Amino acid sequence: WMGNAPSVERVRADWNPVRAIYAGDSVSRADFDVAEAADAYWTGRWGYLSRAIFHGGLGAWFGGVLEVGTGGFPLFRSSARLDLWDRGDTTHVHDARLAPWPFADDAFGAVFALQVFEHLGPDFGVPFREALRVGRRLILSVPYRWDCPDDPLHHGLDEDTLAEWFGQVPLRLELLDADTVPRLIAVYERQAQDA
Repeated sequence: WMGNAPSVERVRADWNPVRAIYAGDSVSRADFDVAEAADAYWTGRWGYLSRAIFHGGLGAWFGGVLEVGTGGFPLFRSSARLDLWDRGDTTHVHDARLAPWPFADDAFGAVFALQVFEHLGPDFGVPFREALRVGRRLILSVPYRWDCPDDPLHHGLDEDTLAEWFGQVPLRLELLDADTVPRLIAVYERQAQDA
């Protein structure tokens, strides 16, 4: 793994960090419960979703949010939403693997890509660089060390995988393993360009 990397922090998935300062625009646990009742896909996902809201909330407050691949459940009511196809709430239909994304530099305070990046290969650096071009902070999650060799998109991903994909040390790593299945949240910020 890369030098000076943060250690993976374990966080209880039932801890609700959503603060009042940005709770007005983000989804609530009650919103999530409605989505979970309507679609089993969302079962057991509130832990990592609420932690992602926490990590991106201040960035969202100070510059807006882009959500990549929401799965039909955006975390922020006023977010821009980038997806491969229109899910009914998608604001921009675009393949995230292709640059440039249809946004100006620094258009957002935070970019969210939860359970998405593992689907954006083989050149993971393209969407990574685009996310940090259009946003100041990138909050992503991936399945953590899932043992599913017949599903190479989700098998064995961990902090070393992210280092290989992106070549950048995250600001923060968190492992949430109290959800139905373990997930790793990584928070990145744009690095200063060499002069």
